[in-house]
Amino acid sequence: MVESKDIEKWQAHVTVEIASAADPSHVERAIPLPLSSFFEVQGLSKGNYIVRLVFGLLERTHKFQSESINVDLEAASVIHLGPLQFTAEEHTQKQASGKCVILKF
Repeated sequence: MVESKDIEKWQAHVTVEIASAADPSHVERAIPLPLSSFFEVQGLSKGNYIVRLVFGLLERTHKFQSESINVDLEAASVIHLGPLQFTAEEHTQKQASGKCVILKF
């Protein structure tokens, strides 16, 4: 399950990734976050995994923070995870106030 204050606003931009704990850069599965915020992944072999959320919008324009959960499929083949939480927000651009020079030709 995934939770966020504005989950409806950001749901289309969030992906659930399951990666190998031994090599976190090796993504085993990546699924778009379903509208229900619940997800199920089948067909993973026994091992240790990291379940994390990935944001699809640019860091330059948005701030995204999320949790990750370590999962041990050696101990059990079916695991119900507690909620993964995230926060997302748009960066607000503030224009510096100052003097403006107008050139007339």
